[in-house]
Amino acid sequence: MTHQQKREELEEAFLEGFWSNYSQQIEQNKALQAQNQPLITQGDALPYIQIFERYWQGKDKVISTTFTRKFPASQILLSLTIMAWLLMSYLPPESPKAGICSLVMILSGMFGFIFLFGGNPGFFRLCELELMPDCFTYTVKSKKQTWQQQVRYQNIHQVEVSQQYLHVHTRTPQLWQHTPRTSQKQLHIPHPKDDKTLHFLRLFLEDICLVKSLKNNAH
Repeated sequence: MTHQQKREELEEAFLEGFWSNYSQQIEQNKALQAQNQPLITQGDALPYIQIFERYWQGKDKVISTTFTRKFPASQILLSLTIMAWLLMSYLPPESPKAGICSLVMILSGMFGFIFLFGGNPGFFRLCELELMPDCFTYTVKSKKQTWQQQVRYQNIHQVEVSQQYLHVHTRTPQLWQHTPRTSQKQLHIPHPKDDKTLHFLRLFLEDICLVKSLKNNAH
């Protein structure tokens, strides 16, 4: 067994044990709520959150992913090439319009194939999520700007997963630090690189919401 395989097995065993214990705590909270007994408080949940934080710090320091958006330049240019070719069949060969269509067809076809095989132009952003005991910090970095937002777990209202994003809804608007200084009540985080990380991150945030809601309902 290689060192990498052993490390992956240890990580998987840790995650299974971690989430098993965490789920037991949540179920215990539900049972106590049904019996109108004192609930496990957020303070009791913090050791689990700190374990989760230490795990990710020991692995990657932060959960990071790259958000890439490409423009469909090759598709547009090749479609333009076909349109110019079709239009030329209806024009007199020596007409100025036929000459323009011919030039458009050649240029759009040439650049269309360049982008098709070389990749469409676009932009990318590095997204980093750092988990801490009472909040997480989300940072988005591009070539020219950096955005950063800190979200306290107690302010999280709902967590949803779509095809591309993890959506975190907050009770009050969260202020983006640095530039631009805007606020919003929704945070859209691109999926991490692997499905397992996304799955456990979603469970982690959902459980925090549940712990908070159970505690609030008890008051």
